[in-house]
Amino acid sequence: MKREIRGQAIPVTQVYVPRERPERDTTQTDTPGTSWFDTVIATAGPGYAFTPDQLHTIAGEWETLAERYKAAKRTAQQIALVEGPGAEYASINNAEKIRASGLALMQALDERANYCETMAGKFRTALSSYSRAEGDAAAEVKARGKF
Repeated sequence: MKREIRGQAIPVTQVYVPRERPERDTTQTDTPGTSWFDTVIATAGPGYAFTPDQLHTIAGEWETLAERYKAAKRTAQQIALVEGPGAEYASINNAEKIRASGLALMQALDERANYCETMAGKFRTALSSYSRAEGDAAAEVKARGKF
């Protein structure tokens, strides 16, 4: 059954309206790794701009996510070490398949943890570069005196 939705499509040039602080709903918990998304400020050009506090928060969330993947990997080790309940062919074959699945899971979790650590490092590097640029700019202003 087709239903026509009447209306008018008008393109909007401003997609995101930045605000000072993200509004927090205290009745729900944040989804790990995404709570910083509300604080992203889209710039006029490609990419995003972040405040130093946001860079610090984002790096911390990537690190937290990496730790969660590492904890999951420790749990997955139990799957990789499983043994069949009996000595018959079906039990042994089933255990081999489960162990292979556990090893693949451990490898995938390890890759994800490494990715998260890399991303955290990138945000820490950006924060360091930002702080260095701020320091250089402040030194230059002090050297020139008042405007």
